[in-house]
Amino acid sequence: MSFSWFVEPVTEFAAAFKGVFWHDTISLVIPPLPKPFDVYYVPSKDFKSLIVGLTFGRALVLDVATNAWREPTPNEYVDKLPKIGVFHRCVDWMDWHWDPLVDSLGIGGKFVYPQLGFATYEKPYELRLVNPTDLIVFMDATFWVVRFPREVECPIWGDEKAVCDVEELFWRFMKSRVLNQMALGRAFWDALRTPQDVSSFVNAFKRKVVEGRA
Repeated sequence: MSFSWFVEPVTEFAAAFKGVFWHDTISLVIPPLPKPFDVYYVPSKDFKSLIVGLTFGRALVLDVATNAWREPTPNEYVDKLPKIGVFHRCVDWMDWHWDPLVDSLGIGGKFVYPQLGFATYEKPYELRLVNPTDLIVFMDATFWVVRFPREVECPIWGDEKAVCDVEELFWRFMKSRVLNQMALGRAFWDALRTPQDVSSFVNAFKRKVVEGRA
């Protein structure tokens, strides 16, 4: 399992602003549903939770005759499990999309499904369960989270506020990383076109950073 695609910026931000790594697991029994059923992952009122990953456990089918859980048969996997699953979204960060109970999405805990979005008590992470088949299915899901205070000390350049909303600060932090990389690239390109010493290159980079903040 890996979070490597964004581990550096998230780890930096978590270390700087009192982030606590956390995980929560929910267990779901999904019966045949005449219409979708909504489930929510709701963080505590005192925190904002940055969801960085989601792991879906393996799907088990209830054998009604024996009242025992079992692995799905090959025919059930092909014909029915692709119709069972969840739509899910993280408001302001990730739009609704469909995850059927198939192996290619990591169902069975094979890997962490990358996420990047804040969930709060007011804006919980939403899951919409769908099962138009005759199967009763069990599955679990684990949310990998960095939990933050709702407000943190605000170090924003030129900002007079003593504290910031941590979600807003994360937006600004990620934007600043992009702007700095763009400024570095532009300064490097200018240096290639015009021979200059190292100090001139550094000064050009600083100017681009300041322009990006303006």
